[in-house]
Amino acid sequence: MEFEIFGSYTLEQPPLVARLGTDSLWLSRFVTLKPHEKFCDLGCGNGAVSFLALSRVASLHITAVDRSPEATDATQANAQRNHVSMDVRLGDWRDKNLLPAGYFDIVVSNPPYFAPHTGAISRDTARAGARTADPNGLADLVAAMARITRTGGKAALVYPATHLSAVLTCLTQVGLEPKRLQMLHHRHNKTASLALVETRRCGQVGLTVLPPIIVSEVTT
Repeated sequence: MEFEIFGSYTLEQPPLVARLGTDSLWLSRFVTLKPHEKFCDLGCGNGAVSFLALSRVASLHITAVDRSPEATDATQANAQRNHVSMDVRLGDWRDKNLLPAGYFDIVVSNPPYFAPHTGAISRDTARAGARTADPNGLADLVAAMARITRTGGKAALVYPATHLSAVLTCLTQVGLEPKRLQMLHHRHNKTASLALVETRRCGQVGLTVLPPIIVSEVTT
């Protein structure tokens, strides 16, 4: 069993759960957080995004969801190991009975987004499934995010920059108005690889485009 340390938290990294990547790390830094908000992480993996969010705002009320029992078991074990109260739920975000409608102040997701049979495919079925998108995965995800986010609440996700047009279209179609956008480049001379988008449920039109992140130039 491998372990990762995030500030004051030590997280178990099981072999069948997708590892923490640049996408999750920057999503947790990008999203706007306020004290005592009800926070939901859809597709939580081992809970890394939730713990990184807690390292910024310790009073968040966390709900972590994943369809993989290996992932939810790891998140629950990590919560117990770090003495953190966290509602961990096993299930598919498309299940309308899994989470209450209009309940959360902030919903985040680093969803599976690779097309089948592309990229470096893990030999482990569970880990491979955690990175491979369903055919209608993006539309299903943003519909779930919109359903469980309260009016005026926030929903944020990270997705490949090449799919930004589809992401923004899907979000606006379900009433999640894009409010903040930031592109992530791995080097200054490379095109953007990831897009970070934060929305407001039933928000007014008005998008702030933040300066790009150049990962190779970040020192902290």
